[in-house]
Amino acid sequence: MKAKSMFLVAALAFCLVFGLVAAAFAAFPDINGHWAQAQLEKWVEQGLAKGYPDGTFKPDNQVTRAEFVALLNRAWDNQNPGAKCDFTDVKASDWYYQEVAAVAEAGYVSGYEDKTFRPNNPINRVEAGAIIARLLKLPAGDESALAAFKDAAAIGAWAKGSISALAAEKLLGGYPDGTFKPANPITRAEAIVLIDRSLAYSGEGGEVIPVTGVKLNKDKLSLSVSSTAQLEATVEPADATNKNVTWSSSDEEIATVDETGKVKGIKVGKATITVTTKDGNRTATCEVNVYRSGGGGGGGGSSKTVSVTLVPTASGIGNVATVNITGYENAAQYRLLKNNLVLTNKVNVGSTVVVLYLKPDETCVVELYKADGTILDTVTVECQEAAPSAKTVSVTLVPTASGIGNVATVNITGYENAAQYRLLKDNLVLTNKVNVGSTVVVLYLKPDETCVVELYKADGTLLATETVVALAQ
Repeated sequence: MKAKSMFLVAALAFCLVFGLVAAAFAAFPDINGHWAQAQLEKWVEQGLAKGYPDGTFKPDNQVTRAEFVALLNRAWDNQNPGAKCDFTDVKASDWYYQEVAAVAEAGYVSGYEDKTFRPNNPINRVEAGAIIARLLKLPAGDESALAAFKDAAAIGAWAKGSISALAAEKLLGGYPDGTFKPANPITRAEAIVLIDRSLAYSGEGGEVIPVTGVKLNKDKLSLSVSSTAQLEATVEPADATNKNVTWSSSDEEIATVDETGKVKGIKVGKATITVTTKDGNRTATCEVNVYRSGGGGGGGGSSKTVSVTLVPTASGIGNVATVNITGYENAAQYRLLKNNLVLTNKVNVGSTVVVLYLKPDETCVVELYKADGTILDTVTVECQEAAPSAKTVSVTLVPTASGIGNVATVNITGYENAAQYRLLKDNLVLTNKVNVGSTVVVLYLKPDETCVVELYKADGTLLATETVVALAQ
């Protein structure tokens, strides 16, 4: 009889906390137009939240710590009738005892240092956020995520990792004025939205957005033995609830892949790397070719390496290939192939060659030949894009023979399409356009003064603008 009475007391208290009226949400005039209207209506419809006897919902009312954990347990179905807690201010006869005990035993809350829970205190935004972060087992976030809040300094050090993680995952945000207001008591609406987002994030909630597909940034990959390459998976849609994936290799003796998508070549051969979404088991694959680094080598002698770098031709048709060969003393010529297609004739080692059907990151075969035309070795390599030339502009001045003005020499490197230039100072045009490589006399520019060099293409369009300090020669 006593247990039954306690149950009735607890049930009555919970109803008083979360409202007695289970009427249609249209009956709550104070949520119409509210920023959280959609979530509040959904929770009322699902029976997770109710209104008050006066027909209102009171979305901006404060929530106590006991009320928050009760609402959390209700939404997450965290029922543990056998749970116990030893907070000095939570008695077995209190309506919220079982609610507090359930979250304490689950590890979501730990109370205060004086062994109290303070169940009737309003729970502030930081405290509520910390509980959700523990529930979701979120790792401490990068505190740079807090830079968006003007009052980030007011967030206690103990909670910054949790709030950073929640902010980064867009589970908890700030206010229109750019503040977070960490000490503010959380409202009914804020509590419901926070818990609702936690459900969706975990995949337990009603607003689950299913995964429809996954893509990899590469469908083919070549790497040498012992080298690594990073694959990146993109889960679709971008706002899918559960974007977690797993990685696997069809042959770990050829290539392995870790939980982040980093692939490592183990030995020569081919393997398939597969990424699989946890939601829906959607997959994408990448064919991996592991080759001998630099054509291998052997015992003793110089290290044997072969590499191919590509740079676009001036016409934009094809690429100029530079084949660097070391350690092959008898190599006199080479030719390039791709997928058994001969791309070039034999050319002398040290010569560059134009290729039409080869791009950076693609794999090609380099056949090395001796001077007598016999084949020396065959090496599979991944083509690399040649590093762009450093772009520099400098201006040096030397006095004219007449002593009036200075002769300016403009040195330009890295701007392959630069055909002409002109000089300006303080928005004053000092020279007409002159051809790159030409010197020009300037009247109003001295050493240590700053000028602007405008670079132009052959068709007269502006290519770049560089600000430089003129130097004395």
